[in-house]
Amino acid sequence: MISFKEFITEMPYSHNNMDRYAASWDITQKPYEIDDKKRSKTLGRKISEMKSGHHMYCKHQKSGDYSGTLYTAYNPQTKMVDIKVTGYNNPLIKDRYHVKYLSGRPYIQNLKAHEFYHHLIMRHKKTIVSDSSQSEGGRKVWERLATMPSTAIHRISDDNEKQTDRYITKPHELSDFYTPHINDSNAIVKFVASKRKK
Repeated sequence: MISFKEFITEMPYSHNNMDRYAASWDITQKPYEIDDKKRSKTLGRKISEMKSGHHMYCKHQKSGDYSGTLYTAYNPQTKMVDIKVTGYNNPLIKDRYHVKYLSGRPYIQNLKAHEFYHHLIMRHKKTIVSDSSQSEGGRKVWERLATMPSTAIHRISDDNEKQTDRYITKPHELSDFYTPHINDSNAIVKFVASKRKK
């Protein structure tokens, strides 16, 4: 099990509005116990139920010039948000979701981050795109996602580049493309997770 420090992943490197938007949802700052009466206003609309028993919610928000989408895994038993991800939809490629910030409450046993991503991919037909620079915890999430037989991981160098089987990446190959700093020459490399073609 990864530590909570490792679990805070995909930190945004973009403009200040995105930083403020992400920080406002940081579960480390304020653990989110959601009042039933305020759930739809806080989390948006319920879009599915997960195998873990969590309910997935989706909310579209705008902060300054940033327009994004928030997905949350809500535990109806504890009334807590256990995992959430903020990002934005690519306007040019249908169902492509660019992750900017992923976080979760510590010591969650019945739902892992890669399972959260997997649910978005398989149930909601999302194609998930990583940031170009990731934390150690973020890398582990992608490595675990790459081992799932129903998902395929591709690498791209441009946000609007379509994934192809030519650039499919195996789990042990991911580390060859990781970039620890945004200014590295390989920082444009991103990963795309999608449903594997049969």
